[in-house]
Amino acid sequence: MILNIIDKHLLAECRTMVATIMGIFMVYSVNTEALAQQNHMHEDQSVSIEGDIGEVNFRVSCDEEAQEDFDYALGMLHHMMYETARLTFEEITEKDPQCAMGYWGIATTLFQPLWSTRPSEEDLQKGSNMINEARRLVDSEREELLIEATAEFFREPETADFHNRLQRWAHAMEVAYDEYPDDHDVAALYGLTRLSNAQFAENRDPLHDEAETVLRNVFLFCAMHDPYFKFAYSIVW
Repeated sequence: MILNIIDKHLLAECRTMVATIMGIFMVYSVNTEALAQQNHMHEDQSVSIEGDIGEVNFRVSCDEEAQEDFDYALGMLHHMMYETARLTFEEITEKDPQCAMGYWGIATTLFQPLWSTRPSEEDLQKGSNMINEARRLVDSEREELLIEATAEFFREPETADFHNRLQRWAHAMEVAYDEYPDDHDVAALYGLTRLSNAQFAENRDPLHDEAETVLRNVFLFCAMHDPYFKFAYSIVW
């Protein structure tokens, strides 16, 4: 019975991660103009985590009442539904002002690594404020590593260009991934940083290859647990 429950949760998380992986590669395969259009498309759409893409089980260090909302918001973030995610993260901080990852979530939705959009000066200042609050409240090593990664993007909000901010974020996410390589949420975010930096690299292949390896491992884990994911894996790779 316990194994069945565990498997059920693992498969639900796999549905979210597989959709995330497919989304990342689909978004990255289109041109800049299409990315700008997709920005508006994502914000106008509504996706049900429970009904359409499985569930997230991050086990965030917040009030029990806020945990389900956080999982929903993180699922929206993985699917690049930034505005929906941000609104939910904001609701979380209202319900549980001590939830460090709620502030992390707000900050992390304020930049879109694969889109042509850029955060405004107001966004950069807000992100800096949110991440400083998250730093003040955090009481978990895993969550602190994610908070510090986003903090690198918003460090010195009045200086540094977008590319340098992405590079700082990527370096810090590498630290998080090295510590928690089996965490699917950390792996998905780390894979995203590889693709983000590839946009500015003269030779994109090494970063593409690394992103593929990281995301393939998540996908392969899912393929080992269910025939559907094995079939999907055979299509993608």
